[in-house]
Amino acid sequence: MDKHSEEIYNRGLEVLVRDLGVIQTEEFISLIKRETFDYTKWRRNYFDSMKDGEFTRAAAEYGKAHPHEVKAGKDRTRKRKAFMKRMDEKQPSGRTAEEIDVEIREGREDRIIR
Repeated sequence: MDKHSEEIYNRGLEVLVRDLGVIQTEEFISLIKRETFDYTKWRRNYFDSMKDGEFTRAAAEYGKAHPHEVKAGKDRTRKRKAFMKRMDEKQPSGRTAEEIDVEIREGREDRIIR
């Protein structure tokens, strides 16, 4: 399993254990493995059963309840693009895009271009 997949796997298990507890998490995983389970069909049935506008309202409510998450992602993207442009204009620092993202997340933008 690659690093990205492992991270998603671990985060998923953490969410399940936090919300269901260890025993019910194990039961849930057993059910998924035992039954023929089509996630896409399951989600399609869920969304098809929603009333008109219900999904849009839920998405808007989520956005209002989590404004920092949306703003932070856009802000990091904007900062990263600005720094990448500056890097193209100056001598490259040799940093990868991932290293730049870490610098921005940690609030160390001043260290990106050397």
